[in-house]
Amino acid sequence: AKESNEGSVFVGNVDPSVTDFALLSFVRQRFPNVRHAKVVCDDHGRGKGYAFLRFGSPEEADAAVAGIAGSTLAGRQISASKANKTRPAKTAPPMMHAPNNNNNNAPAMQGQGGPAAAAYGGPPQGVGAGD
Repeated sequence: AKESNEGSVFVGNVDPSVTDFALLSFVRQRFPNVRHAKVVCDDHGRGKGYAFLRFGSPEEADAAVAGIAGSTLAGRQISASKANKTRPAKTAPPMMHAPNNNNNNAPAMQGQGGPAAAAYGGPPQGVGAGD
């Protein structure tokens, strides 16, 4: 119930050198009510390119999304969107699959001897093994 009173913001295109403190300081310049900043890091402590911010209310989070999206931090133009537990997982796959719209033309190309299969490197390897 407590989390529903908070607002979380997903921040993308974060330079790997940016720390939690640097992000918090940057956001706090415009939004002093920011409560928490967390840069997501890999096993070596290097930023993975995205972070999360937490605000006291969804309204503050909405204002921050509008206010920091497109800002430059450490030489990169960062993106910002409202974050919740389900949205990143649900919005990422359609974006990943968007190029599949172009693949609707692929069956016509496959009729020309299957170049799509060749592009994956399967048949050339098989031919080489057969020789």
